[in-house]
Amino acid sequence: TLDLIGAAGAFATPGVDPKSLGEQEQKSVQAVKDVTATYYKVRIVASDDSFKKSEALYQEFASWSGALLVAGSKVLSNTPLEAADEQVLTGTQDEYQTLLGLSIDFIDSGRDDFDVATASK
Repeated sequence: TLDLIGAAGAFATPGVDPKSLGEQEQKSVQAVKDVTATYYKVRIVASDDSFKKSEALYQEFASWSGALLVAGSKVLSNTPLEAADEQVLTGTQDEYQTLLGLSIDFIDSGRDDFDVATASK
């Protein structure tokens, strides 16, 4: 997520050289791949409750990161940004807070999966 927030900052900053933007795009793509792989690993071992929390987190992440990659590709190709693209590039603080809250919910639920006292409930 932090790589994506860094990419959003780079994409939103006028005058960043294309090579740096391309590197940010590659970091973003790798971050999305890593999160997706982790999501599927969690799906295999998580309880139903933990899976629901991870699914909520992943859906939010997938929606935001997809929009960010689209906006980034527009910046790289010098295509004019629409209002929604501008929002995804400038709204990273709010999005980070949303993702952080969903992450905490998932982590708390996941801990219950591995807590001997609560796992059998």
